[in-house]
Amino acid sequence: MTPQQMVGIGVRLFAVWLLLSSVRYLSSVPVALARTGEFAERVYQSYIIGGAFLVAAVLLWLFPMFVAHKLVPRTHHDDRLSLSAFQAARVGCALIGLWLFAQSSYAIVWLFMSSLMITVSGSVFDAMPSESRIELAVSVVELAFSIALIARSRYFAQLALSGQSDET
Repeated sequence: MTPQQMVGIGVRLFAVWLLLSSVRYLSSVPVALARTGEFAERVYQSYIIGGAFLVAAVLLWLFPMFVAHKLVPRTHHDDRLSLSAFQAARVGCALIGLWLFAQSSYAIVWLFMSSLMITVSGSVFDAMPSESRIELAVSVVELAFSIALIARSRYFAQLALSGQSDET
């Protein structure tokens, strides 16, 4: 495996992260509309940012080696790393999963703690504003995806390598 291939795998994993990040921007649009009742400037900004993240994620997923060759200068074919592409992809998937798990866990805990501070009696979920409920739903989906990314790193590594599993 060449250094460019290693960077190409990282670029594809970064594309997955960008795709997940776009969900936050695109899901904030209905919240802003519900809050203001009209199209505000931040609604369009949210669409633009979320759309840009989606476009970048698709481009990085489709052309990872183009980016890798721009980032890492071409080397000789005998300049190989001892780590197989499949092993590197599994490690990368697990690391992204752990990072996403930490990020979404923090958001869930923060939302519940802030709702507990507001709640005098009754359900914590009922006391949450609608923005917080949507944020909680997105964080729960991210948490579930992060657990799947960690537990099923073999599947996601095969997906990142476009079905070419090299387990040696």
